[in-house]
Amino acid sequence: MIAASISVIAIVLHLVDIPATSLAGRSLVDALHAPGFGLIAVSAVLLFRMTAGPRTAYVRALLLALALAVISEAAQYVGPRDADVADLLWDLLGICGFLAVAASVDEQCRRELSLAAFTLLLSLGIVASLWALQAVVSNGSVLIARATSMPVLATFDDSWELGIYRPLGEAELSTKIPPEEWPIRSGTIMAIDLALSRYSGIIIDPYPDWSEYQSISFVAASADGEVHEIWIRVHDAEHNSHWEDRYNKKLQIRPSVARYEIELSDLRSSIEYREFEVSRVANIVLYKVDSIGHERILIDDIRLNRKTTDGT
Repeated sequence: MIAASISVIAIVLHLVDIPATSLAGRSLVDALHAPGFGLIAVSAVLLFRMTAGPRTAYVRALLLALALAVISEAAQYVGPRDADVADLLWDLLGICGFLAVAASVDEQCRRELSLAAFTLLLSLGIVASLWALQAVVSNGSVLIARATSMPVLATFDDSWELGIYRPLGEAELSTKIPPEEWPIRSGTIMAIDLALSRYSGIIIDPYPDWSEYQSISFVAASADGEVHEIWIRVHDAEHNSHWEDRYNKKLQIRPSVARYEIELSDLRSSIEYREFEVSRVANIVLYKVDSIGHERILIDDIRLNRKTTDGT
């Protein structure tokens, strides 16, 4: 009964599309494969130890967990999620790592191992388990840092922010020391070197709940002496990939540094047939259409703002 329950839970969790609109969120969900199946394997050992010796129990647990991993990945072909060989390898890493550590601390197993075999098994188990857990810790820390930085969405100063932005198209992203005229002299700013392509820019995965704020603003300038038409697009978790199902606005980015501000009321009313969900924002995209490949845009200090009682 316990084994059947574990099997059902594992398969159902693979069929359910867990909400995760940001890259770090999706990576965290994927990273949970390894420790999740590791815990399934250890639970199976405890179950099988009730009726079998240690060697038989560990072999059965290994085979059960591996079978569940294969079945759960195969089951995703009929669900909303995609089967992935990489997920299966993560499952295997977690299973082997957790079982190795469990066997190393199992008194009956230790009696059958030499000191060298015990040391090797424990070392491999710890390394595999830590490797399996590091992606969980890494992506989890990005999401925590993103939440605690509110109302600031991005400053491009801290290493954790590498987990919330990525290039659109072939654009090259790099952080730079701000120029003398920049209003915020501390830290670094983002330089977007646009590529020769239809769409080129930056995608940012912001903290999703903007419901308590009235506007979003950011500092920007053109770094090549030219004025550039840059589009900003913001979409929520319900976005269906159509132009009319998101907020779109064209901005003139000039060589002189300026702060650009957009009222969230404009986002709320940007979709004709439904209200934009400002509590479930998924992405901010800054991009140029038909870039000729040598433009550079500087951006910094993307933040949400509240209006004071006097309207400022």
